[in-house]
Amino acid sequence: MKNKKILIIEANEAVTRSLQYTLTEEGFEVAIANAGIDGIAAAAKGDVDLILLDLIIPGYSGFEVIEKIKDNPDSSDIPVIVFSNLDRPEDVKLLKEMGAVDFLSKSEMDGKKIAAKLTQFFA
Repeated sequence: MKNKKILIIEANEAVTRSLQYTLTEEGFEVAIANAGIDGIAAAAKGDVDLILLDLIIPGYSGFEVIEKIKDNPDSSDIPVIVFSNLDRPEDVKLLKEMGAVDFLSKSEMDGKKIAAKLTQFFA
């Protein structure tokens, strides 16, 4: 089985570096987009297996990004896991209705827990 490629759409460089290091150590291939438009473009290439999306990113909000990813036939089948501290129940519900497969609270998850969650997702 080939390594699964994770696209991280996140503006915080320290968070992306930490996630990239941990996920790479766990055997994932990692791509990074620091803004919504870049994440949408990277997803449209269709060569990622899962998207880890923050809601607070430059350009488009995470809500707009998931909408654009799910509306594009080239990226609509890619699972999106939202990774954010904006965890109001109504937002989580809306994101799942928009197509997110899961929601992870940044305050409760570290890189190792995320890697374990992704490993389970692909099991």
